[in-house]
Order: sequence, then C-alpha cells, then structure tokens
Amino acid sequence: MQLRKDEECRPAFLRTGVVNAASGSAYAGFGNTKVIVSVFGPWEIRGQGSDNKEFFSMLHKALEGAIILDSFPKTTVDVFALVLESGGILSGEEPCH
Repeated sequence: MQLRKDEECRPAFLRTGVVNAASGSAYAGFGNTKVIVSVFGPWEIRGQGSDNKEFFSMLHKALEGAIILDSFPKTTVDVFALVLESGGILSGEEPCH
C-alpha cells in the first residue's frame, strides 16, 4: 500500500564522510531505502571481481561519469555499496514520479 501521492518525493537524507577509512563515503536514505557507499583508491590495478555481476554493472554505469580514471592511468578504484534496507527504490521505482 502506497502512503504517498505519485507526485510526492520520498523523504531524502544524505551524509558524507561516514566511513573514516575510505577515500570517500556517503550514507543515503530515500524513504525506506538506506545505503552506505564507500570509495577506496585509486589503487594499482590488481584484477576485478564481483559476486553480483548485475549489481556491479549497474553501479559501474551509474558512476563511470563521476570517477575520472583518465587522471590516474593504470589504476582503479574500489566502490562498495552496502544496502542496509531496501524499500523498493533499488528495484527500479523512482524516488519521485
């Protein structure tokens, strides 16, 4: 059951710097969806691995314009996304209609 109107946005909350050991990090909450994302690097390239290829591909596509690897040739960055709670927004539902 949807409690908000189609034209209403989900409540949003953002905070940066939530993981001290990361080069950059953020907590994002949109309604009942809560995610922590951490970025480490750049590092010397040492291979690529992911347990969830579909999520890796989606995250890569979303971030490829924001991370300028041309400035750091032969390097990579590690991006970790921890989904604390999924309230529908990760399944393709938009925060606003």
